[in-house]
Amino acid sequence: MHLAAKQAGVADKMKFIGIDANPNEGQHWVKTGELTATFLYPTPGENGLLVALEILQGKQVEKRNALPTRIFTKDNVDKGGEPVK
Repeated sequence: MHLAAKQAGVADKMKFIGIDANPNEGQHWVKTGELTATFLYPTPGENGLLVALEILQGKQVEKRNALPTRIFTKDNVDKGGEPVK
């Protein structure tokens, strides 16, 4: 997408956002300016299992379980991103 926008001469008018903040891809592309930002988020599997175990043990659980997500921008990519609030 970025390449097509660049070839059309409109990339500087657009923002490109990625997911999975892989250091060799997403974070690299943020550093080079191909992405405006990228997000890193845990998969819900582990958290879901922990919540399921708590339910099976008869514990009260929160109805909403937000997983910690980080955003990486040019300003913070070298610092490990920052938490999304």
